[in-house]
Amino acid sequence: MISLCAKKHSNQTTKEEFSIIEKGLKDPIYAHWPKSSIYSLLVKEGKLTVCRTTFYKYAKQIEPKRKRINNYKKKRPVLRATKINELWHLDISQYKTLDGKKHYIYVIIDNYSRKILQWRVESKIRSEFVSKMLLLALGVDKPKVLKIMSDGGRENIGKHVKIMFQKYIIRYGAEVKHMIALKDIEYSNNMIERFFSIMKSGYLYPSEIANGK
Repeated sequence: MISLCAKKHSNQTTKEEFSIIEKGLKDPIYAHWPKSSIYSLLVKEGKLTVCRTTFYKYAKQIEPKRKRINNYKKKRPVLRATKINELWHLDISQYKTLDGKKHYIYVIIDNYSRKILQWRVESKIRSEFVSKMLLLALGVDKPKVLKIMSDGGRENIGKHVKIMFQKYIIRYGAEVKHMIALKDIEYSNNMIERFFSIMKSGYLYPSEIANGK
């Protein structure tokens, strides 16, 4: 179009406009901008008056394929068990009642069945509470091979928990592996974190619970 006679074809794109389009597309500042954004900027700054369709036509000639930055975050891998009592999740979540007091909700979940194996609510975070919960959960089916995932909080790796695991392993000849999420393994403890999120948003917060009792 730009090679036609300007007098006979007054509506054609001029060499200057073509040059502006080319300069905008090849400018390093806009190297990763989409073509639509470059067109809008040129029009906004008064450098270009051609329609969007015309811009795209010449942009395709100048730069058939435009590089793009992949801004999508890589999804974290998800850990899934193949049977019950193969993998448990342990965590604690904080909740404040209307009287202003903080309460700590302790929960153990089976990965395969999503069953709540043990739970309790305390006013403090203590390793002995975690130890007692784990002992109660282990005492039901007495699994011989088990993985338990938690975060690296002191309450989860304290001496009470370590001693309890040692006694259980010796007594039942079991193989219990305690894994710290995103430290010992690349997986996050998202299953139990999701449980807490649903529990709080779906029940605790709407209920406006007055106190710990």
